[in-house]
Amino acid sequence: MRLLKILYAEDDPVAAELVRSGLRKHGWQVHIARDSMQASMMAAKGGFDLILLDLQMPGGGGYVNLQRFGMSMNTADIPVIVVSGTDDERAPEKARRLGAQAFVKKPVDLDELTALIRSTLGLPEPDGESGTAPA
Repeated sequence: MRLLKILYAEDDPVAAELVRSGLRKHGWQVHIARDSMQASMMAAKGGFDLILLDLQMPGGGGYVNLQRFGMSMNTADIPVIVVSGTDDERAPEKARRLGAQAFVKKPVDLDELTALIRSTLGLPEPDGESGTAPA
């Protein structure tokens, strides 16, 4: 089975590392982009199975990224889950209109995020306590 490769666009280094370390426990590879432009460039280079996207980042923000991802042949088919601490009640609907599959409010509950990633990508549930999927 191929290793799951996730791009996490998050400018807060502490939040990024918490999510990265939590998702790595499932054997998933997590690459961090620290701003909107870096996220666009990394995503365009390809190979990602999923993008986790903060809305409030330097360099244009997550809405700009959602538009870019949807317009590029390299990224249009990559599912995006928005992970944001915004207080804007309209943000989840706006993110979905721009192509996000789901919206997660910060602070992130890693168990909920993991379950959402699995359901978004159609991955099987982990086998027992090992945190890995059955072969």
